[in-house]
Amino acid sequence: MVIMTSASNIRFWVAFVVSLIAAIPTAYLGWYFTSKIIASVHVSSDPTYWMERARNEAYGICYDGCYDCLNPSVIETACRLTAIVEVPGVICDFSQIWTWDGASKYPEKCLVAVGDIYKEDALAWKRFWYKPLYLLAFSAAAWIGFNSFHLSRGVLDKYRAFESPPRYQRIETPPSRPQISKRKSSNVRIPLLATAIVLLTLPSPVLGYTCTSQPAYNALFSNADDTIYGVIHGWLSSCYEESYSCGETCTSSGSLGDRSCDTIYCGQERTAKAPRHYVNQAAERVVDCGFRMVDFVPGVVDRRIPNPRIEGKLWVKLAVNRFNGTDSGGESRVDEMVKCLYGIVDSPKW
Repeated sequence: MVIMTSASNIRFWVAFVVSLIAAIPTAYLGWYFTSKIIASVHVSSDPTYWMERARNEAYGICYDGCYDCLNPSVIETACRLTAIVEVPGVICDFSQIWTWDGASKYPEKCLVAVGDIYKEDALAWKRFWYKPLYLLAFSAAAWIGFNSFHLSRGVLDKYRAFESPPRYQRIETPPSRPQISKRKSSNVRIPLLATAIVLLTLPSPVLGYTCTSQPAYNALFSNADDTIYGVIHGWLSSCYEESYSCGETCTSSGSLGDRSCDTIYCGQERTAKAPRHYVNQAAERVVDCGFRMVDFVPGVVDRRIPNPRIEGKLWVKLAVNRFNGTDSGGESRVDEMVKCLYGIVDSPKW
């Protein structure tokens, strides 16, 4: 084997330095201008816009829930925003003001604070979508550096820069080593393949997910004197995907017309538990609060029990006709049975 002098190595390192000289300023300029672009991104500066979003998307969803939505976790997310903001001298947490009436349930200073969260979040997302410009800038710098390297290396090689009379040093090539048989590695793969086949043939568990494949179902309840009454509304079902044979595909091969066929499998959504199942489960807890299940209620039911974990855990919505009762002194207060409904599932803690 023959080892040549280091002229080729010198040309390599010279070309490498040239590529760095071309790439580094390009990368810096790309980073600088991309940072300027991202810093200039802005969203609406109108405070009433963000207050309206806070009223509708935070407090509104937290109090009223979502209309037969597929993902009830959005309710808990909305309620969390009202609980994490801190305004001196003002109560913003929904869990403390949900029984209040009218505008008092939407404190203005709290709307401003929650609106600021929405504003910052919108600004962060808008800047996030501009960040690929960094990748574009650094890719351009890498491309320029790569081409500069090969261009300068080609020029140096063409003119044989840094070339000196070649000096040679002969080194005895060591005898070749005998090749090692690969039978052992192939033998190792056989049990691994067998294990994989066994795992694939084992039955897999049915994974359930929320769906709205079945009609909604309602159940009515009332207290003993029909002064407080309500409805349990279920709209979510638990579904799973089922595979079934829906045909076959066949191929013919060979002069004898050998025919081989493979089964075609299709998938369809199946309902594991319908809304009625979840309504009946929730009804047991409602009865434990002192209510009775009835076939008719005498009025409008329009006040949702705003514990987001009810939808999140029980997959139903509870609503009553009113929150407040009247004690013996004539003072209005939250009815104890309504409080019990709010607590049929532990409320979230932040």
